[in-house]
Amino acid sequence: MRTRQVETLGESNSGWLIDLIADSASPDRFNLLYWDGQKLVAGESIIWTAEDGSEQRVYRARKVDPSIGQTICLPKNVAPYDSVGDLLNALSSTIKRFCGIEDAEASLLGYAVLASWLIDFTQVPVSLALIGSASPERRQLLRLLHCLLRRALVVGEASLAGICSLPMEISPTLLVERCEPTTPFLRFLEATNSLDSHVIVNGRILNTCCGKVLFSEQSWSGTVPGWPLLEIFLPEFPSALPVLTLTERQRLAAEFQPKLEMFRLKNFALARDSAIDFPDIPAPARELARCLGACVAHDKKLQGQLGELLKKQFLSVQSLSEREVHLAVIEALVVLSKNEKRASAGVAEITLRVNRILENNGELLVLTPRAIGSVLRTLGFSTQRLGAAGRGITLLNSIKQRIYDLAIRHGILPNPLDVTELLGPQGGGQKQPPVQPNQVPSPPSTELEEIGSARWVETAEDRRFIDELKKDLEL
Repeated sequence: MRTRQVETLGESNSGWLIDLIADSASPDRFNLLYWDGQKLVAGESIIWTAEDGSEQRVYRARKVDPSIGQTICLPKNVAPYDSVGDLLNALSSTIKRFCGIEDAEASLLGYAVLASWLIDFTQVPVSLALIGSASPERRQLLRLLHCLLRRALVVGEASLAGICSLPMEISPTLLVERCEPTTPFLRFLEATNSLDSHVIVNGRILNTCCGKVLFSEQSWSGTVPGWPLLEIFLPEFPSALPVLTLTERQRLAAEFQPKLEMFRLKNFALARDSAIDFPDIPAPARELARCLGACVAHDKKLQGQLGELLKKQFLSVQSLSEREVHLAVIEALVVLSKNEKRASAGVAEITLRVNRILENNGELLVLTPRAIGSVLRTLGFSTQRLGAAGRGITLLNSIKQRIYDLAIRHGILPNPLDVTELLGPQGGGQKQPPVQPNQVPSPPSTELEEIGSARWVETAEDRRFIDELKKDLEL
């Protein structure tokens, strides 16, 4: 019988899996873990023998730069868990406790954690964008996810060249703190968003698929065409969150990582062969939904729970056609952007304008600020707190330009358009007459421009409607 010596960072076959685990004695070294569905073996080497006895392989962990073992958290062993549902609930509860987010968002992050442990067995990797202003609480969420996600690596910024310098067989999950939509960064996102992603480096073909969590103040929706992304908008965090100390982080990693490794061993084949689908979820989010669903491929109840969470996440506006609502929101933004003295636009006022546009089109449904906020995020506009006015968007020149680009693309404004209409006269040039939106009927622009100004006189009906909007915003 022939014997081969094999150095590896992980192997899988139809019925067995070899994974890296940490060496308890030295953080610079790895041990191996073998699982075939029944037998579990751990040690410095794993001996595998073919069923027909024709070949024997001796697997040992491949040596890598010591900084990898010191930076990336690996479990030292495995531990049993009661059920996937219990494990998911424990993850969600821990996330909510230390991060103060709502139940739905905490549950989605729990599913994302599970999916990160099966990242090399799903067609697309889990990709998250956590949107919120930089704060100690957001930093705490990053530290918590570093304890829970599989092989999490915190990086200040990410690039394709940097990722290719890593041994990609370890399948890291990158937590990226600084995200700017530069050309190199967008190329990095495109090259790492599929199990089929490969690049050629120095004559070698590298699989660059990896999980990603972006921490950003702006929405990334639509930035990379076809990129399956789950965006979670972080709230204004409460002031009394428990502090996630280094000791607590080590405790959480020691508690969850062995259970999550056991989850991976038990479910890798189910995830690889999963045919679960969510036909109600729009593309490209549908691919990500399949990725998250694959981690609970054995549990119909958890699949149903996930489906409902994803519907609320991606289908917040269901009663009207998506295009009609988007057109109304874009038109409202165009009108608001024409006022050169206006520095921001509140979600409540945008909602008021959108509902008037829809009413003029014969629609009876009144949308809430929460629904309009979801549409704004889908269009790529991140809301922020504007003080007493509630949440809204700042009307910087770059934001106005994006509004005009969307209006032209959707036929609301003619093309070409003199950008001085939105951005104001440049270089002392003559300001052009305003171009009126021509796609979706709306109230006269003069009426809309005066709403909220000193010349606008509120009616009792307007006051009641605005009060209802403010309640929705929880002002």
